[in-house]
Amino acid sequence: INMRCYLFDQIILPTDNAEAVFAKKVLVVTYLLILVYSVIGLSTTFSNLVLFEKIQVTIGPALCLVCLVQIYIERKVRFIAVESFMIYSAVMIAIQDLKATVVPYRSRTWPWFVAVLDLCLVLDMKPRVHTILVSMCVAWLIFLGFESWLRFGVYDLSLLPNQDERRRPVDCQSLPCARSFGDSFGENSASIFIFVLDFYFTRSFADGLRKEHAKMEAAISATERIALSLAKFNLIEAETILDTALLSPPLDAAFRSILSNLEMYRPYLPQSCFVHEDYNQLAGTA
Repeated sequence: INMRCYLFDQIILPTDNAEAVFAKKVLVVTYLLILVYSVIGLSTTFSNLVLFEKIQVTIGPALCLVCLVQIYIERKVRFIAVESFMIYSAVMIAIQDLKATVVPYRSRTWPWFVAVLDLCLVLDMKPRVHTILVSMCVAWLIFLGFESWLRFGVYDLSLLPNQDERRRPVDCQSLPCARSFGDSFGENSASIFIFVLDFYFTRSFADGLRKEHAKMEAAISATERIALSLAKFNLIEAETILDTALLSPPLDAAFRSILSNLEMYRPYLPQSCFVHEDYNQLAGTA
């Protein structure tokens, strides 16, 4: 808990609103998780990759590191960098999913689109980002459907696993064949990572929504009680409620101005204004 507070205290400013604080926390956690997962994965598979694959798998962690350093140096979120990272992530998900499609028993990666979309929704990013990502996911799945039906050559691209790699998962006497530790647990850990990340995003969004709803309900209730007290010229009760209510600064200032004016005008008002009757009855007869 202390470590988490230390990480967040370095980037949260006193002038940040609730949305900015939430965005910083979510992005820092996301970038750190991706970096940790990428470092663990690259440490076991990097030496077996060709040059193109090495470049491909190092750009993502490098972007995460750059975005993380930018948040800690500038102490603010540049959403253009976040948008670029989202689009890059979607492209890489599609490439990895294409590689997984041609190898039997390999886990597909297109569900990562769900985690990316959830992150965009939680951060309340611009609608164009949601549109681009949803369009990419839908177009990608339709494209793979046509490729598996018509076979117009995408599965035969040189950047995809060769025929030996494609046969290896079924090259044994008893199917499914045993797989290496890295392949088995690497793909399962990726699925776990998607599940945990998606749960974190959804829970954070739901918790924030519940807190905002509770604050709004409390503010409405306090406003009603203050208004009723002022209508009955019960200024002491209104001031007591106002001191304990968690109202927004503009609303609190407005009520205190009304309260101050009523206290100033009180000596000049007729005695009939201070006869407390049932306000509901007065409202009904008005």
